[in-house]
Amino acid sequence: MILAKDPGEPWRYPVAGLVVLHHTTRMPVSMVSQAQQGRLAGIRCYAIIYGGVQWWIGVASQRCTEFESMALRADGSLPLASVPWNELGIMKSASRMLRNAET
Repeated sequence: MILAKDPGEPWRYPVAGLVVLHHTTRMPVSMVSQAQQGRLAGIRCYAIIYGGVQWWIGVASQRCTEFESMALRADGSLPLASVPWNELGIMKSASRMLRNAET
């Protein structure tokens, strides 16, 4: 797809983002995270937080309507939902690790 300069259909290897908000002020939180592998709507993905957004990049070409509704569209638009920072899986994991390190 890259060599052919063909972006393909939006559902093939989708990109989606969630704006990371402070849990009380609801303002975007500027943070950067390490990339991690996971699943979003059943699709194998890699996720990283930068620019105040948790970016999800799908690495599977099967179709998933839930992911499609959040993903970059053919016209270049990108719907962005939001999530409080303390509800992100990566933050919950980091918090557990810090609590365990203190004991």
